Amino acid sequence: MNIKSLNALLLGGAICLLPALVGCKPSEKNYKSAYEVALQKKERDKAAADPEEEGMIREGAPRRQQYNGEEIQTLSEHLLREGKEPVTTKVNVAVGLFKMPTNARSGAATFAAEGFPAFAAKSYGDRWFIILGGYDNMDEAVKLAARFKRKYPDYPYIGLDGAPTIVRNY
Repeated sequence: MNIKSLNALLLGGAICLLPALVGCKPSEKNYKSAYEVALQKKERDKAAADPEEEGMIREGAPRRQQYNGEEIQTLSEHLLREGKEPVTTKVNVAVGLFKMPTNARSGAATFAAEGFPAFAAKSYGDRWFIILGGYDNMDEAVKLAARFKRKYPDYPYIGLDGAPTIVRNY
């Protein structure tokens, strides 16, 4: 095989591959379109499976209830402080729920630096909470949750349905 035929073969192969390489290139428009479709699907799924609309409660999700005229969310969990020692307080105010301990620890450190008695706590189900503070009575926990909502009206409450959650420790 001489140089001319080798060059012709390589050029022909490159020309054959060109449409495959150029035709599959994603564009910003395609990404945006796919993202919008995914958001619409998520909203449809959420609306179709909203447990409060159907009168059902999702397992492991906070429950809404009234306490002294205040709407609160509650969960019952067995908590371990930093994943090691049992949490001794009966009611704890959670403002975040994560699968990774580093996220909970980071959030707890941020709030501790702002003066809250915050710490990270792990439940037996490998869920990690940012605990803003813990108490032995519900009244103090509800007051802390209300104070937090006033101070941080736009806080995202990751994993907790949009509000501080009172975690009853058993």
